[in-house]
Amino acid sequence: MSAFESDSDRTHPFDFLIIQDKFISLFSDADFLAATVARLDALGYQLVVLDAALWMDSGAVCRDFAVALGFPRQDERSLDALEDYFYDVAAREYGDPNATGLAVVLEHYDQFAHADPSIAQALLSLFARTARRGSLLGHRMMCLVHTDDTELSFPSIYEVPIQWASGFWPYSEESQLSE
Repeated sequence: MSAFESDSDRTHPFDFLIIQDKFISLFSDADFLAATVARLDALGYQLVVLDAALWMDSGAVCRDFAVALGFPRQDERSLDALEDYFYDVAAREYGDPNATGLAVVLEHYDQFAHADPSIAQALLSLFARTARRGSLLGHRMMCLVHTDDTELSFPSIYEVPIQWASGFWPYSEESQLSE
């Protein structure tokens, strides 16, 4: 599958709007996130939903991703190993090869980010690198980050800010969700 059609910048399919400027979006409204996930599901995306509130270290992060995406060595506990597997995900060696793309949903990310800010930032950077690689290979990848802390922020990744989800749709949430 091609990443997107050449006229997507004019036709604005839902998923194109999400990742046109970035691969990671923050959500504070759980209903808005649920509606977004439902739309992505209807578009044929593989959805991976993980509860980041359960993570206390990089080992838990790696374990949950390994289980969710079917990596063979679930005993790997480093972010370097996870990045190697994510590169394979970008090449569609793991995950659903027939899916439109991959949408990773990280619930309660604020709890993890407060517990281990450096690993939380490193994971988002790792995913952004991988999603950029995936886009070059025609694999649509995005990360939807849920937080209850509306003051939560992260440094830009490759000079791309991590922004709140409502910032990437040119219309109101209601009009976008009713399409």
